[in-house]
Amino acid sequence: MQKNDGGRKRRTLDARVVNQEARGHWLDILGALAHGLTPAINRVGRHVPCPVHGGKDGFRLFQNVNETGGGVCNTCGAFDDGLSLLMWYNE
Repeated sequence: MQKNDGGRKRRTLDARVVNQEARGHWLDILGALAHGLTPAINRVGRHVPCPVHGGKDGFRLFQNVNETGGGVCNTCGAFDDGLSLLMWYNE
């Protein structure tokens, strides 16, 4: 779909389609776009410091992260898919 953005055409993407196409590739995607997630990527399912606000062990990626892209911070909440996790990380 195209939207007009001040005279320029801008392509928009459907989040459901992006999440679906990324299934099975989220570890590579997160590693490329969110370098601060490297400790969690190297220890999937294990608690590591939060990449956003630090701390000792308040963050982890879900066991099924490569399929969903999801993770959770004990302070900030759960992110069920890779797009929501990336939006939180890049706020």
